[in-house]
Amino acid sequence: SRPSPRTCARRCSTPGRRTTWTSATWAPPPAPFSFKRLMSTESQLLVWKSMGLPADDLSQENALVIDNGRRLVPFIIDPASVCLGWLKATLEEDKRRPLEVVPSQSPRFVNQVELSVRFGKTLMLVEVDRLEPMLYPLARRDLSNAGPRLAVRVGDKVVDYNENFRMLLVTRSPDPFLPPDAAALLTVVNFTVTRSGLENQLLGSTIQHEQPELEKAKSAMLKREEDFKVQLAELERKLLEELATAEGDILENTVLIESLAQTKVKSREILDALEEQRRASEELDVQRERYRSFSGRGAKLYFLLEQMAQVNGMYVFGLGEFLGTFRSVLELDTGDSGDTERRLERLGHSLVQTVYRFAARAMFKADRLLFALHLVKGMSDMFLDKEWEVFVGDLVGGDRARDFPSWAAAEHEPAFSTLETHLPRLVESLELGGSGWSRFAASPEAERDLPTVRGLSAWQRVLVVQALRPDR
Repeated sequence: SRPSPRTCARRCSTPGRRTTWTSATWAPPPAPFSFKRLMSTESQLLVWKSMGLPADDLSQENALVIDNGRRLVPFIIDPASVCLGWLKATLEEDKRRPLEVVPSQSPRFVNQVELSVRFGKTLMLVEVDRLEPMLYPLARRDLSNAGPRLAVRVGDKVVDYNENFRMLLVTRSPDPFLPPDAAALLTVVNFTVTRSGLENQLLGSTIQHEQPELEKAKSAMLKREEDFKVQLAELERKLLEELATAEGDILENTVLIESLAQTKVKSREILDALEEQRRASEELDVQRERYRSFSGRGAKLYFLLEQMAQVNGMYVFGLGEFLGTFRSVLELDTGDSGDTERRLERLGHSLVQTVYRFAARAMFKADRLLFALHLVKGMSDMFLDKEWEVFVGDLVGGDRARDFPSWAAAEHEPAFSTLETHLPRLVESLELGGSGWSRFAASPEAERDLPTVRGLSAWQRVLVVQALRPDR
């Protein structure tokens, strides 16, 4: 028999006992909290996904905030326009409130705002960077009574206020400034692309192209799982209703007892079906994960590309253009249709080359080599500790080296000293006293005449040439 809570507490408080309160209780651990599970259903998220909402957790949680938020005005930060299509499609479904999309630079801006307030439309203001002063009364809902009607001030006019009116602000600025008085009236919803979000989005695109049946099977399973959950909730509601409306002695109510037995059998069947669905879903997820390395490579590449804006403010590349480039790479025929791992490896190399060619056309020639090295550094794992820092000059040594070779030019001694100080194992493996190094010192193509050294990586060869033959 199970011990009582009092017995458990006594056991836990007794000195020398190894039993703890956690191990003595029999209650199962609570399920981890999920904001999506609390605020939505799988079927709703599937519908939104079909409307263009990205499938990552951040985008779906942001969508739930927009859909359920009513007290404050949503201020949507969407630099890559990933949610604009979904937002318009969702708002257009509400027939009671027609959607009005108004750019902030529109010459009829004030007039369109007044009409939206008067006729109860959904007003979506795009390309905004702040909350305009004329919109503060709308955001605060500074309403006044004009007889039986409600009114609000919009600019210089007082217009009738329709209770159906709703306002949303959308900006592409990644870091807009909101003063405190405006921030108190807005719900900031940030759709800025994250690494994990973009990786999941690229994973969905990859699977949709490579294995579309997996994506269809996953969607079908989620739909069936949602149907089972709805049936289970309906059985619980029906059971409670029958118990509440039962008359007389429940133990003698044969109709109620039979209904309870049928409900128990049906609920057990549904729970078994849900368990089977869960196992099948896990098997599908294992197959999907085979493509995650490629999608992760694409996400890393996009953020490396985004960092080039620090070099020049004109080097800004939209997510839409990157996604188009990514999909074009998926269309390539690598000749490895039967070997998934080999095909993904070749597609990964093609993706880096395609993105480099795409972005380099928009850069100054002086920055293209920098961009290429930036991609090499970010996408490759060939660098050992301190090798990149030595290459770019973040680490320096002294003016004099201990074992500076006699065949090298004297002006190269500080560079060799840096190599000797921070990469001593590399210098020891070179065996600089060998006969082949004299030819290397005098060769017009020193990189081709570098003596063969066992265990020397391609990047370490670059470091040696940089230190001893910087002219190459």
